[in-house]
Amino acid sequence: MSTGEIKRTIAANAAEVSRLHARIHEALRARGKSEREREAWQAACAEFHARYDALAFPGGYQAGLVGI
Repeated sequence: MSTGEIKRTIAANAAEVSRLHARIHEALRARGKSEREREAWQAACAEFHARYDALAFPGGYQAGLVGI
């Protein structure tokens, strides 16, 4: 992977983390309105946590520990 590709991947992943984080906060404001809104907030949280490691550590966190 070239330096340019790495930079694009990091930028795209950072943008996605920010989008997912914003989705949590948007859903948070409405979570008390109904069960459906609470479930939407929970789903936003679950997606953020499920995807964070792969986005924050391209190739995976464990792969980054190899050689340390």
